[in-house]
Amino acid sequence: MFIHIVKFSCLQQCCMELHLTTHGINTTNSVIKSRQPEICQTSNYTKIMGNSTITNAQILFLGLDNAGKSTIIQVCKNEFTPTSEDDQIKPTVGHSVTHFKGKEKSFQLAAWDLSGKDQFRSLWKSYYKHANAICFVVDSAEDEERMEEVKEVLHTVLQDVELRDAILLICANKMDLPSAKSAQNMTDILGLTSTTTGLSKRAWKLQPTCAKTGDGLKEGFEWLSQQLKTKLKAQQKK
Repeated sequence: MFIHIVKFSCLQQCCMELHLTTHGINTTNSVIKSRQPEICQTSNYTKIMGNSTITNAQILFLGLDNAGKSTIIQVCKNEFTPTSEDDQIKPTVGHSVTHFKGKEKSFQLAAWDLSGKDQFRSLWKSYYKHANAICFVVDSAEDEERMEEVKEVLHTVLQDVELRDAILLICANKMDLPSAKSAQNMTDILGLTSTTTGLSKRAWKLQPTCAKTGDGLKEGFEWLSQQLKTKLKAQQKK
């Protein structure tokens, strides 16, 4: 699906100045109000490159910490080939962004990997305005208490007015683990129905995945890519 990928380190000053509570320093959001994320300053749809028009789509990777967001992006970077066991993927602090160029040179995806740690979730909303899609990653082997937290966070995201038109791909990750729930169980646990607030008018899909093996990722992101192409082309015609 993807033939060329360039990764950029986009941890901006606002996130670098945000100290983790684990360092014994009080965490505050005051430093980020003066600087907007790059996603809020960049067109989502088209830009001119020479004689070509490049269509851009912005994807937010959301979910609780340790769900596998960064690993999924790394596997996509490797054209859906699992990473080596020797590769150490560190948890995201703040954000990072990876650009995927598809088979069609006129279409590019920007994957924004946002930290899922509790002290960073308040920053997510700064990235919502121009997002075309959400990839919400869930650890399908989590216990009941953690799943309730996942459900609450997901539904808060879905009800945000700035994300009302964003396409949704839910990756039910870590399906290789013995305690992993099935796709149907995950749908029920997360309260996903056609009448769920924030879903009734949204294109969405729950895809069972395993970032460790790459299973399910190609299918999920091919679906997402096609949905984005259709949506952005329709918007350009208006």
